[in-house]
Amino acid sequence: MLVKLDRSFADLSIGDLRDHYNIIQRLLHSHQEQKILLYIFPRLADKLVSDPHFGYVNISIVKRISTRTPDYFAAFKFFYRHILLYPNTHNIAPVQSERIMSGFADNVIAIATATPRFYLENGVNDGRLYSALFDTTSKLIEAPRHLVRYRRFHGGGSTLGHAVSDLEENVLVGMSVCDRDGTMSVPPFREYSTGAGMLACCEEKNAVSVDETISHLHPFFRILPTFGWSLENYIGPHLLEEFFLANTDSAVQRPSFVRAFPNFPNLNEIEYKEWFLSNHKRSNQPAETVNAGRSRLELPPSPDRDTLICALSVPNNAVEWVIANHSDTRFSRHIQNAILRDLDNPIYFSALSEMARDFYEIFAADPRMAFA
Repeated sequence: MLVKLDRSFADLSIGDLRDHYNIIQRLLHSHQEQKILLYIFPRLADKLVSDPHFGYVNISIVKRISTRTPDYFAAFKFFYRHILLYPNTHNIAPVQSERIMSGFADNVIAIATATPRFYLENGVNDGRLYSALFDTTSKLIEAPRHLVRYRRFHGGGSTLGHAVSDLEENVLVGMSVCDRDGTMSVPPFREYSTGAGMLACCEEKNAVSVDETISHLHPFFRILPTFGWSLENYIGPHLLEEFFLANTDSAVQRPSFVRAFPNFPNLNEIEYKEWFLSNHKRSNQPAETVNAGRSRLELPPSPDRDTLICALSVPNNAVEWVIANHSDTRFSRHIQNAILRDLDNPIYFSALSEMARDFYEIFAADPRMAFA
């Protein structure tokens, strides 16, 4: 997340500024550990490095940040959300909106110094697939893809909510994507599902409130349902076609997709919506669940098509193949181009771009600080 120290810090007397050294040091170390992206205005940076009481290590980090400041500043146009810290001498009441937290209150500082995590049912496969999809999407939303660092939290399947409940932190910062496990609106998630358990945990830790919708109680945590049934629905038709071309043993499943979508992989907008109604995890989906989801996506009834759509499933090894070949293999360019072709469709683009924007804002950090 982007954290700024207000310009007014530079106007403090050296004595008043030293009263803030403890929190500034904590922020510097969070930046060094790639948990936040800390922006320090040049005049304040000069004042900090000129004071020997600030400490050699802290001064070194500030100098390192100063060399990166132009890069951070260039990325500002992307960030919708950020934290703005004022000196505690200003007596400015804490402010929180959908996009900004400001002030010097304990809850603001707690979020600014927390460890952001990507909370997932399967932290390994899910995290890597989402990261690959977001990386390609970032080119279209102009996200600063070089300024991101995320930590996967592996929930061990449906026990994700219990695992997060056991964390000692009282403040949740990060992002969780849970399978919808259905076609209808959420909340509520299906009873006993990963999403239901995680949402209950988030309520318990005061990260969200739940009524007919999910209300996030601060800007730097999001629990999101997949747009379709599950993560597998984000394997779009063009990406799946590349998989079939590279994996001829699995291509025996391609005819079922052609029967459901005669122009596969070139789907129109209605067909892309239908793509997200299919349970791509397994091919024995009840047809009535496809029909039930049509109202959510504003699609007309189509019983004959529902029968074809509920018979679809993505091959079990498709996710692993995309993860393994997204970069640095002979398939990489084809995979990335296939994702871009899927993103040409407004439905698929909307399904991914909103999550990608949350991802790049919440996990904003500078990976180069690892070598500072």
